[in-house]
Amino acid sequence: MTKTILHLTGGGHICSWGRGQKRLIELARKKGWKILGARDGWAGLNNGVVYDLTNQPIDGIERRGGSFIGSSRTLPDPAKAIKTLEKYKVDAVVAMGGDDTLGAASQLFEEHGINIVGWPKTMDNDLFETYCTIGYPSAAAIASMNVRDMHDTAWSHSRVALITLFGRNTDWVVAAAGAYGLADLIIPCEQPYEINFILEKVKERVKVNRERYDRSFAVVAIAEGASISGIESHVRTEEVDAFGNPKLDPLSLVLSIERAVKKEKFECAIEALTYRLRNGAPTNVDAMLAEKASEMCIDLIEKEKFGNMAAITFDGKTLGIDYVPLKKVIRWTKGPSGKMTTEKRPVKGTGYIDYEELQVSPKFIEYASPFLGKPVKIEDVIYSHALKSLP
Repeated sequence: MTKTILHLTGGGHICSWGRGQKRLIELARKKGWKILGARDGWAGLNNGVVYDLTNQPIDGIERRGGSFIGSSRTLPDPAKAIKTLEKYKVDAVVAMGGDDTLGAASQLFEEHGINIVGWPKTMDNDLFETYCTIGYPSAAAIASMNVRDMHDTAWSHSRVALITLFGRNTDWVVAAAGAYGLADLIIPCEQPYEINFILEKVKERVKVNRERYDRSFAVVAIAEGASISGIESHVRTEEVDAFGNPKLDPLSLVLSIERAVKKEKFECAIEALTYRLRNGAPTNVDAMLAEKASEMCIDLIEKEKFGNMAAITFDGKTLGIDYVPLKKVIRWTKGPSGKMTTEKRPVKGTGYIDYEELQVSPKFIEYASPFLGKPVKIEDVIYSHALKSLP
């Protein structure tokens, strides 16, 4: 039976969206279905702006990050969305997004009967009921590479390198940066800290490195959502998105920490890694998972199993794909603004991070190795041989 399906991409972009979109479109075409795309996520359904992608050229979209049909952080207006779907005779919707996008999808399915399936996108890795999320393997790899490379600066100039990373509510990205970027310390966001506590930890790590390598340096990876008392807040409460999230300023955060570290007589090198984690081609594993999720979405639509999300699985040997009900993925709670929002899957409680020592545990590497492999050794990143000065 010929179907018309529509897909949309909502929220922050990821490296592997294009790979998933291309596979979704290819499979729809093979089945003789009409495939549409909503411009800029839910905004396209609200505004009635829809593209016909059935015969649209799509070569190359798999090699780029982001979404070729656009994305936005917009809430759907049910009445307007239904009107658009009816206008274009859409049989099913594929919502490619994170907790906010899929939360809206779940509501549209449960409360309005719209035929929807979910595609688990978020570089934050904070969706429940999936081993990992699509976009996270690439973001984790990019974050790790950049934090690893900052050892060059820290070592060469005897500095404390401070790198802020995306991670508003959960510590999945900073955990990867710490473990695979070989950071001396991480500053998580799931537990609040006082700046003097952090400074003491920095001093300890600089001392350890000085005694071990005869260089006074440290590399510190920082989650952008870190809550640190004793420094200026980087939360811009006057700027709130449609989902009630205040804007965070990771550059302001790293500059505030830098000022505090400099007062301890350390020179610093800073970097704010934000959209860099979302851009460029995906890793091979991330690309593979994106394609598998699209295949599952097409299968769910064909079998009319709506209200479900494609989910990544791991059986102890290989990563695979299955599906779970959206209502199990989406868990509602009251947010800081008072609005109902979706819960995020936390790192805290997994044993992946030692929140007192600001260190990532070996247990995290066990979790991440199916999609990140094994981390390199510190000897591969810094010069580990003793240098002897002339008398």
